[in-house]
Amino acid sequence: GCGKCADICPEGAVVLEEITRGAGLSWIEPGLCTGCGNCISDCPTGAISLPEAGQKYFEKVINAFLE
Repeated sequence: GCGKCADICPEGAVVLEEITRGAGLSWIEPGLCTGCGNCISDCPTGAISLPEAGQKYFEKVINAFLE
């Protein structure tokens, strides 16, 4: 729960919630996540795993290129 992922997310898809003893809990809202991968690359502990994120991003890039 450091919050770096929430700060870097361009879509505001990372939700942070304060829980007991000052620790934080975070999760990703699937409906808002575009799969850009910013949260993964910016996480200092490697706590985030989105196997589909890379695929979504590259599909968008390829489709934009083909258009």
